[in-house]
Amino acid sequence: MAFPTVMPAFFVENSWSFLFYAVIIAIIVLLRHKIEWQVFGIGLYKTKVGLKLMEKMGTKYRGLVQLLGYIGLGVGFVGMGFIVFTLLSGLWNLMFNPAAPAVISPILPGFHIPGTDLKVPLITGWLALFIVVVIHEFSHGVVSRAHNVPVKSSGLLIFGPIGGAFVEPDEKTLAKQPETVKYSLFAAGPFSNIVTGLLFALFSAFVILPLLVFMTMPAGVEITSVVPDYPAANASLGAGMIITGINGAAVVDNAQLSAQLDKVRAGDSLLITVEKSDGVVAEYSVLTTQNPNDATSTKGYVGINLLAKRDPKVDAVWYQGLIITLRWLQEFFKWLLILSLGLGLANLLPIGPVDGGQMLRQACYQVTGDSKKGGKGDWWWAKISWVTLAIIIVLLIIPIAKAIL
Repeated sequence: MAFPTVMPAFFVENSWSFLFYAVIIAIIVLLRHKIEWQVFGIGLYKTKVGLKLMEKMGTKYRGLVQLLGYIGLGVGFVGMGFIVFTLLSGLWNLMFNPAAPAVISPILPGFHIPGTDLKVPLITGWLALFIVVVIHEFSHGVVSRAHNVPVKSSGLLIFGPIGGAFVEPDEKTLAKQPETVKYSLFAAGPFSNIVTGLLFALFSAFVILPLLVFMTMPAGVEITSVVPDYPAANASLGAGMIITGINGAAVVDNAQLSAQLDKVRAGDSLLITVEKSDGVVAEYSVLTTQNPNDATSTKGYVGINLLAKRDPKVDAVWYQGLIITLRWLQEFFKWLLILSLGLGLANLLPIGPVDGGQMLRQACYQVTGDSKKGGKGDWWWAKISWVTLAIIIVLLIIPIAKAIL
């Protein structure tokens, strides 16, 4: 894929997103005198929003918050180990398998990042990201107050067009706390993201999904995408088509589709009946091949990604509006889960000023016995941070470069 071809298409595809971020940047410029600018172009818009609630929760439920903070400490170090293993295994795969998929990706709602399959929707994504960030920072504040560490301010964090939130514990008081308190305070944000991400998933699975199933009926299986250069794509099947039959047998749900596909072996011919977006019914002949991801499998491979399609049981406008709302909520909670886990684990990276980096710094102080500024503890913290940053840059840049060059 040539660079001159990709870039114009990228700008056209993301035109509304560019407009959205241009407006955000214009607002930041207008308010620049009210923003406290830090190094590396980071801006802090300081407020007192939420401080009273942090105080109330941290003091009223002090014992419970402290206990959860200590549990989060353990989860934080396990999560740090997991994310480090992910980085190292991703680097290994990239070195010995150039076609290996990206293991990490930057997140900017509204944009498809070249080299990955990830695109966070603009409005839904920003709304979900805002909630996830607020939960993250609020948790830091609550744990701070549970240990009698004052929180000086809260507010919005700005880095170019990227927004976030922050809380500002009193550093002098925090520095006098035991190491376990410091660890639990740093781990509070990532731990809360992991826990709430799982709660979001449970709510979607046990509340939203059952309601959708109850209010809808099976109506075939939708093709969401096809794998380039494989049987479905070669037969001209495309996204948006609804599979309603296989080899003359009716298909109304995933179970029926799977039952038919389980009979197919590599090299078999399939007759797939679909309904197109304009309502036209058509049949496509597909010659299956061997699964490229499993050389031992004898099942036929078609190369399609699917989603069960369900239609409302009632044709009333209000009923269909309710279905649309539930489907949006299902999508919204999906992104709450993805962004909660993503932000939580990203903040456990052993790098610089992020939560994982601060936990690493305290660990280096304890291991070396030297917490002086510029001492052995800081030396090891800096070295590990720079190595981690270098690995991240490699894992980010190479997949993007491959996609656009």
